[in-house]
Amino acid sequence: MLVASEGGGVWLSEDGGATLRRSDRGMRNVRVAALARAGREVLAAVNHAGSASGIHASRDGGLTFVAEPSPLPVVRDLTAFGIGVYAATERGLYERSGGSWRLIGEVGAGRVEQVVAGANRLVARTGDGLWEFDGPRFKPLDYRHGRPRAAALTDDALWVSDAVGLYRLTAAANDSVEPPYAGGRVARFGSRLAWWGKGGFYVRPAAGDPWVELAGGPVSVHATGDDARPALLVDDEGAAALWHADSGILEAVELPLPADEISSVLVDRGRLLLGTAGFGLYVREL
Repeated sequence: MLVASEGGGVWLSEDGGATLRRSDRGMRNVRVAALARAGREVLAAVNHAGSASGIHASRDGGLTFVAEPSPLPVVRDLTAFGIGVYAATERGLYERSGGSWRLIGEVGAGRVEQVVAGANRLVARTGDGLWEFDGPRFKPLDYRHGRPRAAALTDDALWVSDAVGLYRLTAAANDSVEPPYAGGRVARFGSRLAWWGKGGFYVRPAAGDPWVELAGGPVSVHATGDDARPALLVDDEGAAALWHADSGILEAVELPLPADEISSVLVDRGRLLLGTAGFGLYVREL
């Protein structure tokens, strides 16, 4: 008897169902929703994979991974901050400290879509609000605009985009800022603020500088966590390129799978890691 599961692979029974064993060696159906670097570790969040779901850790730059005990809900985002690691999940925000995970109660048990870290700030974004770590707890931020779609931290402010605009939040201000076009998403890559979406990819080299267009047309952008090559761009035809921040060059990258399957990207120790929505995890030398 063969049993096919949704994300947990194929299982085989040769005794009428009394016992089952895995029978899917070589299959690559793992969904890697998020990648992050935490010290010398590379962490991968695996979803919808039955007993293999949770956080997997690599200490050799992504060549091999070991599953950690991590009974987490579906993970949407991962980031390291201080000595902890934070996971934004479908049912709350979790912190790993001392080898175990705990739910951060004050944020609630609803979906947390993003968690972003700066030099000394940590912010979680839910579907309708923003929370900032104010040691030892998270507190809601005063945000007065539409439902937040993306958030980014720079040295002087928290930047948030909704369906129409871009906003700069500080302790003293909650300002609207003119973006390159409406409906994009804000991000920070290295020291640069970026804007991406259906109208192309733009960056601001420094505070107060005008936006500079680096790619036109619809584009999706994945942060790599690397200062020199901080983003992987994918256009609407599926062509991918690594952005070199200092030179502005877009280096073409040949993908081993359809571009719309990419869910997370990381550059670590000269290697490019691609997490996918159903094709597993790919690693290549740069």
